Amino acid sequence: LSAQSVTSLGASGVITSMGCCSDNVYAVGEDGCLRVSPLPTGAGIGNASTQSSLRRNFRISPMPLSALAVLQTELLAVGGHDNSVTLYSTSCGASLSRSQMHADSVTSLGVSPCRSTLVSGSRDQSVMTWAFTPSSLKNEVTFDDLQQPITCVASSGDLVLAGASDGQIVVWDRRSGQSILDRELGGAATGCALSDGASSSCMAAAALTDKGELRLWDLRQCSESLRLSTATESLVSANCFMTDFSSWALLGGASSAGRQTVVLWDIPQQRELHAWALDVSDGSGVNDG
Repeated sequence: LSAQSVTSLGASGVITSMGCCSDNVYAVGEDGCLRVSPLPTGAGIGNASTQSSLRRNFRISPMPLSALAVLQTELLAVGGHDNSVTLYSTSCGASLSRSQMHADSVTSLGVSPCRSTLVSGSRDQSVMTWAFTPSSLKNEVTFDDLQQPITCVASSGDLVLAGASDGQIVVWDRRSGQSILDRELGGAATGCALSDGASSSCMAAAALTDKGELRLWDLRQCSESLRLSTATESLVSANCFMTDFSSWALLGGASSAGRQTVVLWDIPQQRELHAWALDVSDGSGVNDG
């Protein structure tokens, strides 16, 4: 894994959620703005002036934004403290559709690997799925089994996964509306993920706690397959992750020295491979994305 520097997004306040596609990095923050920065490629790598000149900012809401999902290049779902889920086009700089089905702030958004289903979570403890086109949003199913604010969501195939601030996680089959997995973590859920059902013979779920515990489940057997404590000097608290569910996991959080850090773990050997301490002089940190 090779790390490279990207020019600062220049956010005013805290960045609350991030995402990317093959061309751009997207970020939303407490100032109600969406920021778009091109990913450096070729001659653009290391050229901060080129990246800065191509950066775009959009005012989405007068209230803080808290969630982001990349649906397509230049097509995003954005959620915030106005309780809405907004379909936004960065190519035309406009909102294409907006829905206020949640009764409180939208805290998390996720999209299925095939980009066919959007899922949202809220402080109102509800989880909703959405069908979308390049110009419309339609609410499909609502789940309300969790008892605390939703902190993370994921979708893959017919499954929906959500985690809450009290550590409860639930996986539902959206065809039946029934839960197929209901577990309690050892801390607040800060991230969750489902494997791609189209490319995996065995669906898997993963969840991360704020204390750095990563857990994996085999959903065909409804059994836990891994419990990995990643809490070391490199990472004492965690708030986001990525994984292929079998070989590696990449976690972001804070080190014992208070530095914003990204850590790569080997899943089969259950050991840390490498840690990158990020420059936090601009006040930015590691957030979900």
